[in-house]
Amino acid sequence: MSTRSSTLRILVPLVLAVVAIPTFGIGGAFLYQRYRGHLGLHLGESCGYSGTCAGAPCIHDGSGSYCSKLCDSDGDCPTAYVCESTRSGRRHACMKAGIDDGSGKTRRQR
Repeated sequence: MSTRSSTLRILVPLVLAVVAIPTFGIGGAFLYQRYRGHLGLHLGESCGYSGTCAGAPCIHDGSGSYCSKLCDSDGDCPTAYVCESTRSGRRHACMKAGIDDGSGKTRRQR
């Protein structure tokens, strides 16, 4: 992760909390929640990129593109999903089980 990216991850929520909420009231709170991932598309909903999902990555695989959910184990995911490492390898997300993962491999079943 670049220094600029790290700085933005710290500054954007700070600016939203300090400036947007007091200045714009409820609208500022809405912007802050949207940025932090409390609002947005949820697990299984169709997406184009991760910014539209509620705090989780947008998965692109053989079944199409859908919002995921961050997880630590299969127990954190619904029955039709498994907890797998994302392409970056930095985190795990619920992904549809038994689907081609986009690299020619089929994800395991639960």
